[in-house]
This record gives sequence, C-alpha cells and structure tokens, in this order.
Amino acid sequence: KHPMDLSAPRRANLEFLLAHVSKIPYSNINDTSFPISRIKKILRMDRNVNLIGWEVPILLSHLTDLFIRDLSFSSWNYTKNTERRVLRKYDINIAAFANPEFDFLINVMPYGDMIQQQVRSSRLT
Repeated sequence: KHPMDLSAPRRANLEFLLAHVSKIPYSNINDTSFPISRIKKILRMDRNVNLIGWEVPILLSHLTDLFIRDLSFSSWNYTKNTERRVLRKYDINIAAFANPEFDFLINVMPYGDMIQQQVRSSRLT
C-alpha cells in the first residue's frame, strides 16, 4: 500500500480542510484566531525544527480553528440529542470518543474509561 493512499474518511477530511483553507481570502490570511508568535514558540519546542516558513503558523492557526469548530459542533449535536441547552465538558468527551477522527484525544481526555464503556455499549445496541 502506498503511504499516500488515504482511506475514504481521511480523504473526505482532507478535501474538507482543503476546501476551507482555499476559501480564506488572501487579504484576510493574517487574520487568525490564535497568536502567530505563540504557535511559532510551540513549534520551536521541537529540537528538530530549525526554520519555520511564514505560512506554517498561519495555516496551523486556521486548521486549529477548524478543529475546534468541528469538535464543538459534534459536542453540541450530542447535547441537543440529550435535550439539553448547556454544553458541558462531558459532551466534549463523548464527542471525542464517539468520532474516530478524534481518537488521538482519547489518552488526554478525563473520564476516559467511563465514556469508552458508554460509547461501546451504545454502538452495540
């Protein structure tokens, strides 16, 4: 299997991200939600990083914004399904455990074991 071959969900996620990034007007490209200097500082924490292109922190800021929107939207959908109006930390955890694209968050989320059991039992029923 070629390393650049992507599964259908990953390909769909990549197409979604590319579509959103391409919609960012060039005149507003420096309008970011997160401070560029902070992103550069985090990138420089890796000893293997020597140079950082000017577009990398800007792109990471926009992608982080998209990531937070996606996680928030998934969490809000869970909140609405339980007929509540207030988003809680628990809802974010459920969204992270229920969606495979957020698997990398499982080890850092609180309530991990309890939520994993709930998600597994809801998938089985």
